[in-house]
Amino acid sequence: MPHNFADVSRARRALVASLALIAAACTKDSPTAVQAGNSLRIAGSYMKAGIVGQQVGGPMVVEIRNANGNAVAGQAVAFSVRGNGGTVNATSITDENGRAWALWTLGTVAGVDTLVATSGGQSVTFVAEAQAGSLAQFQMVAGDQQAVSAGSEAALVVRAMDAYGNPVSGAVLSWIDQSGGAIVFSSAVTDASGLARASLLTDADQGVQYLVSVQSADGSVSITFTVNGQ
Repeated sequence: MPHNFADVSRARRALVASLALIAAACTKDSPTAVQAGNSLRIAGSYMKAGIVGQQVGGPMVVEIRNANGNAVAGQAVAFSVRGNGGTVNATSITDENGRAWALWTLGTVAGVDTLVATSGGQSVTFVAEAQAGSLAQFQMVAGDQQAVSAGSEAALVVRAMDAYGNPVSGAVLSWIDQSGGAIVFSSAVTDASGLARASLLTDADQGVQYLVSVQSADGSVSITFTVNGQ
């Protein structure tokens, strides 16, 4: 039976429409890397700052644009941490605005952390200053269990640190003599290395044991030196 031309045309249009739908579905489900003529860039500032072991405020956002400056959706983006470690929880596909983003938790060592976003042969880098956390512990650096002559001075040095052992600068503290000596010098704020110093003057009596405590401003963190007078 001869084919009706109108029927054949409708069949062809239906086939073309079906193929277009299949192609669109495959494109949606199979993201691609940055194509030639597209560019990967950071949306916003690449410089960040945060506290060690904590998430940097706000997501790290990148975007992909084509040669005409239009957003490109469905592109694969990989995020990876470098430097002092840390973790990243990231989306990997650009949205309808051409953007992909990552939630970045810094490592536990103070210093410079980096996060790299890569798509195809292109990459961009976020940089964050990982700052020490709040004062959580003291470390005796010098002076504990020392023996000094009666009537002389004993030098004491302590380091303030956060929960991960990073030095904490600018921490306010106090020194307290608990046993009859006299603190003739003390630093009330830690320096850039997290250090604070004090000098204990012992009295003229021999065989006296002195206890000197250093504590945080709110009293929640403390440590006690022992000095033995001879």
